[in-house]
Order: sequence, then C-alpha cells, then structure tokens
Amino acid sequence: MDYINDTCGILVDPTTPEGFINGLSAAMIKLATDSELRKQMGRAARQRVVDEFDWQRKVDRTLQIL
Repeated sequence: MDYINDTCGILVDPTTPEGFINGLSAAMIKLATDSELRKQMGRAARQRVVDEFDWQRKVDRTLQIL
C-alpha cells in the first residue's frame, strides 16, 4: 500500500536524477503558491491516515496476511 496518492500528495516520478529534482521543485512551488491545494491535501491526508493506518486496521490486515 502506498502512503500517499494524488489526493493527499504530489507524486514525483524519479525516472532520472534531473527529472526527480525538477519534479520535486515544481511540486514544492505548486504547494507554496496554492493555499487551497495545501488545505485540501492536508484534509485528504488526515482522512487517509484515519481510514487506512490506524492500529486496528493494521492488526486486521496482518491477520489476513498470516
């Protein structure tokens, strides 16, 4: 399971070192200049943690795997 997706973060494809640096720079500039996007992603990230990463869900998932 991925920790972030496009609702709560900006995914940067690390195909080359230069591409990764450029993608990361663009993502940081986008977040720095768009306060609504920051708020929206922050809310989505919090909800994702509540929905996917609480301890009971981890225990349930581990039991499924075992």
